Amino acid sequence: MFNRPEGIAIDDEDNLYVNVTKANQIVRITPNQETTVLVDGKLNQPDGICYCKDYNGLFVTEDQKKGNVFYVRLDGSMTTIIKNLNEPQGVVCDKHKNLYISEQGKDRILKIAAKKLDKIINHQKN
Repeated sequence: MFNRPEGIAIDDEDNLYVNVTKANQIVRITPNQETTVLVDGKLNQPDGICYCKDYNGLFVTEDQKKGNVFYVRLDGSMTTIIKNLNEPQGVVCDKHKNLYISEQGKDRILKIAAKKLDKIINHQKN
């Protein structure tokens, strides 16, 4: 069904989100097994994914030498959070709305504070 599924996440409605790396897609599967392509072709090898309740959306990494991190709204629209990381992989949001990203190519963990994240996401909304 999927060509190289990588990251998976579940939202508060028990929808499952799958990063399909080879197809450059994010697929949503509902509890009733209805499948929707949420994002198609706008990503370059999506890898890590997490659902953040406080933002009611997904954070997604691209597994590339110059990979990016995106905030993806549940309608499929996207905001770039950070560009040109070296192989970003895992991503997680904590209970304080801070975002953590593992950057494999530089052997480090990045933290984006909630205050900065709010500015980026809210600026792109308008």
